[in-house]
Amino acid sequence: GKIDDLYEDPYGKKWGRFRWYYTPEETIYGRLKHHLENEIFISSLVNENELCTVRSKCHVIGMEDEEEDNEGAKADHNNMCSKDQKEGEDFRVFVCRQRYNM
Repeated sequence: GKIDDLYEDPYGKKWGRFRWYYTPEETIYGRLKHHLENEIFISSLVNENELCTVRSKCHVIGMEDEEEDNEGAKADHNNMCSKDQKEGEDFRVFVCRQRYNM
């Protein structure tokens, strides 16, 4: 999910407010021929979860970012991998071109 807000509750637990993404397979339409391999859709679903439930980080770019500066996106990806991820940890890059409203 996309982090909309981060906060700590009175008991010291860290929380985030997340807007969820879906892969084509998770939609009622399924994967279609025009979907990119790494395509996801942002949804209208928002909820709160403890930060300890976050499995990993990723980078999401809009299609205009990819078309205008594909090399820059690759460089950003490499920089994020090196400074935000532990060695050997998977860091995925996704493209979001559409909304999916349930």
